[in-house]
Amino acid sequence: GPIPYSKVSNGNLKVEYDSQEDAYKAMFTDLTAAINTLTTYVAANPDSKPMAQYDGIYQGDFKQWVKFANSLKLRMALRIRYADPALAKSMAEEAVNHIIGVMTANGDNTKYNYVKGNPITVMWDAYKDTRACADITSYMLGYSDPRISKYFQTSSEIKGKKGFFGLRSGIATESETWACEYSAPNINKSDPLYWMMASEVTFCRAEGALLGWNMGGTAKSLYETAIKQSFDLWGASGYDTYINDETNKQADYVDPNGKGSIAAASTITIKWNEGDTQEKKLERIITQKWIALYPIGQEAWSEYRRTGYPKFFAVAQNTEFAGLIVAIRIPFPYSEYENNHENVVKATDMLNGKDTYSTKLWWDKKNK
Repeated sequence: GPIPYSKVSNGNLKVEYDSQEDAYKAMFTDLTAAINTLTTYVAANPDSKPMAQYDGIYQGDFKQWVKFANSLKLRMALRIRYADPALAKSMAEEAVNHIIGVMTANGDNTKYNYVKGNPITVMWDAYKDTRACADITSYMLGYSDPRISKYFQTSSEIKGKKGFFGLRSGIATESETWACEYSAPNINKSDPLYWMMASEVTFCRAEGALLGWNMGGTAKSLYETAIKQSFDLWGASGYDTYINDETNKQADYVDPNGKGSIAAASTITIKWNEGDTQEKKLERIITQKWIALYPIGQEAWSEYRRTGYPKFFAVAQNTEFAGLIVAIRIPFPYSEYENNHENVVKATDMLNGKDTYSTKLWWDKKNK
């Protein structure tokens, strides 16, 4: 929600918050200024790669940084499409039609190799508190998605069965050993951590095209290209069969331990159908985008909150989120109430609701 942004200076911990609307507009201004500065530099120095030894992402290639910045602007534009449609369209078209443009290939992906290893490995291996979620395994199994073995490890043998078994969100776990029998992420220490991928950007363009924005392609062509980019990134075969599948749907979730089994939440298929309603086309785009976003969980969560897609299973047993499918936001940290009390109380007033998990953010305007 509201955050300290425009008024942050000099390391002061007692900072006023910007409303989320003001923060987004300020970030668009700052991002555009950075894009313009770097674009001018690239035009004057097309072969220069300054500070390459200090750049762990693009090795001093400022043209790639401009693509990333434009892609980030496009992501932000789609985030606010229901809250400020005119600004969203303007920022999206500005990003895509910029002289350097946005990410269009996997070679543009923003990723980082951590010296101490991919932090997701720590989460599933060292801490042992991360396992696949039943929502994504049910979609991928139902779609016969060949990326599932790239994303997740096969489970331990559970009641005589092995496979790709996720855990229901909010399920009451019996023990660490019990939970660790389920599928873990197939991510190793040497793997890079992705910040943004070309497939996400192309899905953003597909959604923009669906709205009639100038995105350099049709919704159908961009949707199919985005899926191919994801398949290529993960080295998965079977793309042509996958995009032409008009039958398969999310599978029912069958828990091998019998604790969380539940019927499928969605009936959306894969193959593009020009005759579908705009809303059904959006569900199709976002469902495939959400699968392709793995393992960028923050963005996947934001896409669900923004659009209501993909359709998820209800939270299993966690009463803290009673009535919610997922948390809508995260409350302000207790340290802010201790160290920046006056300003965080004012920020709570900007929420137009209580400082809880269920209060909608400024951009969460779709009537889901």
